[in-house]
Amino acid sequence: MAVRRDERACVQVCRVLPGQPDREAANLLEIKDNYPRYVMTLDELACKNIRGVKIMHLADFLLCSEY
Repeated sequence: MAVRRDERACVQVCRVLPGQPDREAANLLEIKDNYPRYVMTLDELACKNIRGVKIMHLADFLLCSEY
């Protein structure tokens, strides 16, 4: 769980995405709340959305104004 001021988000971190990025999103999809969900990675090509879980590069997440 990441917290910034009064905002919260569920975060999964992996250095490089495996061939099947759905695996990284699976644990976040099991959480039953309405917080935004992210998978952060150092994979340069990371830019995907798996059923509401945003997969993004770590630098993009840190600069993201949505969270």
